[in-house]
Amino acid sequence: LEKGTDIASTTAVDLTEPLTIFNSGSTISPTIADGTIQGEVQYFSNIGAGTVKLQNTGTNIQGTDSAGGYLQFDQGDGCILVWNTTVSKWFLVSNNGVVTY
Repeated sequence: LEKGTDIASTTAVDLTEPLTIFNSGSTISPTIADGTIQGEVQYFSNIGAGTVKLQNTGTNIQGTDSAGGYLQFDQGDGCILVWNTTVSKWFLVSNNGVVTY
């Protein structure tokens, strides 16, 4: 993959880029919208010292609590999410340290 979008603040993930690099010195809470096609893949990595709380929009991340749920990344953590249109959720299919809340 080419280097994707760097996120250093609380903002929406750019789903047109398959790779998102989080790089912040403090805690940020970006959001992820619903995917657009079955099997859409998104890669995430946190290289910054700050904690990342990737927020669902509604309940669109499988395994997170309802509204307000998130995936937490500490420095060095990463994961791969795959979109399932049947249930309208992102599924965590590969994980290195990411915790669901």
